[in-house]
Amino acid sequence: MDNQQNPFLPITIISGALIMGILTFGTVVLFLIKDEMTFYKSGDIFIYVAIPALLLCLIVSFNMDKILNTRVSDKASIQEKINAFFSSTIMRLAPLEGVSLMCIVFMLITESYIYLIFVAIAIITFIILWPSKMAFAKKYNLSREEQKEIGLK
Repeated sequence: MDNQQNPFLPITIISGALIMGILTFGTVVLFLIKDEMTFYKSGDIFIYVAIPALLLCLIVSFNMDKILNTRVSDKASIQEKINAFFSSTIMRLAPLEGVSLMCIVFMLITESYIYLIFVAIAIITFIILWPSKMAFAKKYNLSREEQKEIGLK
């Protein structure tokens, strides 16, 4: 393995950067328009884009393995499994990042708090899908030897 100490550090940093980008942009937008905000404004057409986009991203994120068929054989090396896990994780989190940023922009345009609910749902899903050694071990059904190699048990 390239990084014997913690092979999951790069994907953890990438995931953290994605979620920090969402939170930072959302915070800036909230400070910019906090005085003019309402919960929902009638006639808001963006809501008809945000709801299906969020639902589609949730479906895609939870089913990305089936969509991309990123399963690797049990005989693959640990590094091949880690690489597949990293690719799968990025592809699972990217739609959530996109829909979150889109909803923040909609909040900026419409000055409606309702989009914060959609961003919160995406962030909660992001946290559920957060990459970890345990998730990796479960997904690839690692042997005890492989678990020791990545620092489990």
